[in-house]
Amino acid sequence: MPGKMVAMVVALWGAFLISLLMVTVTNVFELSENQKMAMRHIRLTRKAAITLSSSIKYFLAKKKYYEVLEK
Repeated sequence: MPGKMVAMVVALWGAFLISLLMVTVTNVFELSENQKMAMRHIRLTRKAAITLSSSIKYFLAKKKYYEVLEK
């Protein structure tokens, strides 16, 4: 009977330690508010750059297409 009690205490203690470890790791990788705003800005900037480059590629392809038709 004492062995079962020790095993239960050790199991609970191990679960507690693992949960503390998970909370610590989560807090290490959590971004601050300024970092979140910076990431949002980077994502928006990338989307804008992709949109602009796609528009330029479309315009150049369209121009080339009409030049081929005129010949």
